[in-house]
Amino acid sequence: MSRWLVLIIYNLFLIVLVIPAILLLFLFDAKFRQSIPVRLRLLSDLIALRAKVKSGEKLIWIHSASMGEFEQARPLITELKSRNPSVKILATFMSPSGYEARKKYPDVDLVQYIPLDTPWSVVAFYSALKPDVGIIIRYEFWPNLILLAKSFNVPLFMINGSLKPNAPYGKGWARWFFHPIFSSYQKILTVSEIHTTRYKAIVPFHPYIKTMGDTRFDQVIKRSKDSDELVTKLTDPTRTTVVIGSSWEEDEKRIFPAFLKLRSSHPELRLIIVPHEIHDEAFTRIQSVFAGLKVSKFSDWTGEPFDVLWVNAMGKLIKIYQACSAAYVGGGFGASIHNILEPAVYGIPVAHGPKYFRSPEAMDMQSENITTVIQSEADAEVWLSSVVLNEKNRLKTGKLTRDFVFRYEGVTSGIVTLIVG
Repeated sequence: MSRWLVLIIYNLFLIVLVIPAILLLFLFDAKFRQSIPVRLRLLSDLIALRAKVKSGEKLIWIHSASMGEFEQARPLITELKSRNPSVKILATFMSPSGYEARKKYPDVDLVQYIPLDTPWSVVAFYSALKPDVGIIIRYEFWPNLILLAKSFNVPLFMINGSLKPNAPYGKGWARWFFHPIFSSYQKILTVSEIHTTRYKAIVPFHPYIKTMGDTRFDQVIKRSKDSDELVTKLTDPTRTTVVIGSSWEEDEKRIFPAFLKLRSSHPELRLIIVPHEIHDEAFTRIQSVFAGLKVSKFSDWTGEPFDVLWVNAMGKLIKIYQACSAAYVGGGFGASIHNILEPAVYGIPVAHGPKYFRSPEAMDMQSENITTVIQSEADAEVWLSSVVLNEKNRLKTGKLTRDFVFRYEGVTSGIVTLIVG
């Protein structure tokens, strides 16, 4: 199906749906209402940014749907500015949460919302901005935004490209609809060979689909080299320390009983709990579950020995991973697991729940049998006993985990070279 036929079909449906959709968002979505004043000044902001671009300078547009994608954009922005401080960068978001969190981000000349995907809004966007390059982080499927870029001579690059297994984009009628969309990218740079294969199945004649890795790997590697007093304070080579990072109760229901069962025969085992949401009343429950053990609250902890440490502070998790022997990453019984790269970079065994398909790196690590999927208390007990408490297996698994992260070290530099030279 040609790109123009896709645009005609899409926009016929859009005309029918766009006004009711915007009205519903306005009535029922407070965040969308809050974003309206910023969205209304989009064109004036773009014109002002374009005016700042001097002869010979580049204007690069980087789009992240939300906060997760922007984490992948951060090392890219740093590398672009490092190579050429005069480059102008526009960062756009789809979600209000992403915009609000990063609207004053350093090294970005303008942070704004992406235009609504109507033909008139997108034409106005490209006409005002005239970017030299457009970069889409991970994926984006707005037909007008992507298909009309070619009409304005804007080369589009997808970086950190990933697709879920059995993605609908390559099946039936959807294949014909999405084929022109994926074909509109000048280059598709994927996070691993698995995803390269998936893109090639949808657009087999695309001139440039290449495995490059995930820019977040560089970000995580860089952050992992920083240590501080907390790491020193927590590190105890005489103990085998397991952390539950960003834990929910469904995660804890599997890990806690298994930990208690093994703790009686392995007194060296200790547990650090970093909840996804901090509620002070939860500490009473933790004390009850681990009655008879030395249970400490992080805000009161001064460095004394503990069996269980409950962390009621934000922003400490990546440092805590550095001091641990193994990590269980929470969220796998909800929408998806949390950041699996943060513990993996330290070369420790990693486990998580069954819902990990929104995490490309988790899918890739699973495909190589590096991580452990835990669905039950029995699974948790097997992982703790056969991997975590078995030093030989723990070190072997930890090496595989670290090697996976460092496999694509330097990916950001390589991507920038492909995009801007």
